[in-house]
Amino acid sequence: LAALLQRCQLLLCNCGGTKHFAAAVGTSTLSMYGASDPRAWTPPDDPRHVYLVADVDCINCGLKECESMDCMKRLTPDRVIEAAQKMLEG
Repeated sequence: LAALLQRCQLLLCNCGGTKHFAAAVGTSTLSMYGASDPRAWTPPDDPRHVYLVADVDCINCGLKECESMDCMKRLTPDRVIEAAQKMLEG
């Protein structure tokens, strides 16, 4: 996995082991967060590692299950694509 991630320019992902492998081998990451705190899992002040969160009151709630999933539904594909394009062009 590490060898494959080294060949990537950018990894789009949630917070998990793959994101951390990518960061360890120097691959940029764009991560989508909902229930967990992105500040705890993203290198601070590093433009190679960007995270997206929705503007909802329940963000970072820590729940394992949720009926509404508003935090993820509001992270639209357009928003993710725009952020990825900025990172790739930057």
